[in-house]
Amino acid sequence: MPARKKLLSTALTVPIAIAALFLGTSPASATAFYERNPNGCDLWVSTDLHPSWTSLGGCMLGGPAGAQGAGSDVYIFVRGTNSHVYYVKSSDSAGNLPYSGWKDLGGVIVNSPTAWADSVGRVGVSGTGTDGLKWCRWNSSKNSDSWVSWRKC
Repeated sequence: MPARKKLLSTALTVPIAIAALFLGTSPASATAFYERNPNGCDLWVSTDLHPSWTSLGGCMLGGPAGAQGAGSDVYIFVRGTNSHVYYVKSSDSAGNLPYSGWKDLGGVIVNSPTAWADSVGRVGVSGTGTDGLKWCRWNSSKNSDSWVSWRKC
């Protein structure tokens, strides 16, 4: 594995949100790191194959969450500045570039999202709504960009 350049946060004086996503189940599994700029704009990614930090853009509140569905798709979720849930997707099983553009899943959450994958490979996201309840949304089939409506979970 190539040497990783130091994390962005070690070069900055303000603590920021970071997430690590361990991808795959084989010995050749990859790691992708996601870090948010302290000003809330620009989510950065660094992977085993591409250790240099690359901006995915976007402006967000709180930290990112990620999950890998069946096959190779990697989804990264954030809470946007309007409190909607947004995601980007990489079709590379190691979370490498390219990523899709940011897509708005709607909803209004008051905390950072949580991401998960179910036993059939669908990816979901959840967060606390303004009513204090946990709300969930997941893709309707594995590796799909079609999502079920927000539901209490």
